[in-house]
Amino acid sequence: MTLVVAVIDQVTGAVSLGADSKVTWALDVTRTKRVCTEPALKIVLLGDDLAVGYAGDGPEVLASAVTSLRGRGVDELLEGLARIAGASFVVAHRQPAQIWSVSAEQGIEERTAIGRAWAGDGSVYPRFQAHFDDLADDSALLRLQSTMQHIVHLLRPESVGGYTILASGTASRAFRYLPLRSELWPESADTAITGLTQNPDGTLNFTLRASFTEGPLVLHVIPGVAPTPGALGIYVENAGLGYVYPHSTPAQRVQVRADTLEEFVRLAEAEHDQTVSPGG
Repeated sequence: MTLVVAVIDQVTGAVSLGADSKVTWALDVTRTKRVCTEPALKIVLLGDDLAVGYAGDGPEVLASAVTSLRGRGVDELLEGLARIAGASFVVAHRQPAQIWSVSAEQGIEERTAIGRAWAGDGSVYPRFQAHFDDLADDSALLRLQSTMQHIVHLLRPESVGGYTILASGTASRAFRYLPLRSELWPESADTAITGLTQNPDGTLNFTLRASFTEGPLVLHVIPGVAPTPGALGIYVENAGLGYVYPHSTPAQRVQVRADTLEEFVRLAEAEHDQTVSPGG
């Protein structure tokens, strides 16, 4: 399972999506726990104006199915997704701002007027709603990021975990992934959020602290930039390990080993022809 949410900012018209990256393997508990080293990209940018988030079994299959619909119009995209059994989707259109929930079981439901659409674990979504609604004075993007990081990194429900992945677009800016850096401390009953800071683009950085002697995992989400704006990099600083999700084939992640974030960015381009930048 997973949690994917799309929101519309009722003031600015910006459209944003957030998702976790955990893969649950029903018959392999050990592999399921590898949330930082086996992440799935659950938001696919189909172009400057369309983005799709998915939930369901077989992330590589679903990501490939979504990517195969690149270049289709909105109606054809929605109809194509509604034919995929065993999965649910969130579709976001940038200009004009529109969002939908889609599944073979429930059909196509436009959620633009509500301003929020989701797919994934129905037991987790109410916790998202509660935290999101507590931040009513902030922008929709800021509320989305804070809430997704709260759930993914602090609450850690069984079906959600790994990285927080965000994408956003406005009337004047195409859909793009957003850069994030998080410090994830080991699980503990005594965890707390500290060091909350806001970036110039309105996104947040924070640190989760727990009563452990070992240091945190430092997690980087690195957006693609031209000429590969649909690419994404994910890098675990402490492990020297990361993945690149290519612009054209985001279902086919490639592993990159690098001692530093700078080396990871260089290798993504030199060895895999994917241009990513920590600054977005």
